[in-house]
Amino acid sequence: MLVPSLLWRPDSPPKGHFELVALDFGQGTAVWVKTANHAILFDAGRRFRSGGDVGRIAIVPALRARGIRLDRLMLSHEDNDHIGGAASVLEAHPAAGVWASFDWTGSTAPAEAVRCAAGQSWVWDGVSLDVLHPPQALQYSQSRAGNDRSCVLRVSSESHSVLLTGDIGVKQEAEILKRYPDLRAHILVAAHHGSATSSGMQWMAHLKPKQAWVQAGYLNRYRHPAAKVTERWEALQQEWLSTASCGALSWRSDAPSRTGCWRIDHDHYWTRHVPR
Repeated sequence: MLVPSLLWRPDSPPKGHFELVALDFGQGTAVWVKTANHAILFDAGRRFRSGGDVGRIAIVPALRARGIRLDRLMLSHEDNDHIGGAASVLEAHPAAGVWASFDWTGSTAPAEAVRCAAGQSWVWDGVSLDVLHPPQALQYSQSRAGNDRSCVLRVSSESHSVLLTGDIGVKQEAEILKRYPDLRAHILVAAHHGSATSSGMQWMAHLKPKQAWVQAGYLNRYRHPAAKVTERWEALQQEWLSTASCGALSWRSDAPSRTGCWRIDHDHYWTRHVPR
């Protein structure tokens, strides 16, 4: 009687739609996008001083449980909390190509290696994926911080879009709006884990996201998300959710009114909710 429940997996999104999942593993970024037949992982969490990494202990098991095989791994920039688990992910998904804002020199050779740059785009199962940043002029520059060169990815169905932003700052947000003046987002995965250096008022007021998602550790030493940023979101009446309080966050473009919050959806596993 238990076999059906052990084998159950949520249906893949229908053609023209996609699923967005932000994993919960503490401080760092790892978000996957799944269409009907394809999947991309945006960033791969952190590596620990002990030698373990988020890729091995969290990302790979989560993908395996969902029966997802990655087509691509996009690494926004070189910070440990974004690329630390990449080698483990590629070991488990050797057919996945790497798209990054830097030259991948990890121990695991990818199926393909591409420098992300604004203007790159492709379509999977009727879903558009567009790289909005960095511009090619900045792609190989060594004169600015790696955060500034973060890959920014927009994923769009016919009616909804989401933005994955790495660790860009307010200056890069303004540059993106100049290049894409009609840019909007249903869900924004907040840059730099909700740092005060990002999520500027112009950016948020222009995008008008229904929700801002923050991937950050509970009581993290950086105090992400910053109080001035959450106050800005609340002043604009924009809902924000954090993996520190929700656990893993999930959303599908074919059911846009519902956002999954793991600790609420599975309340019987918890004796209390962690305050955000």
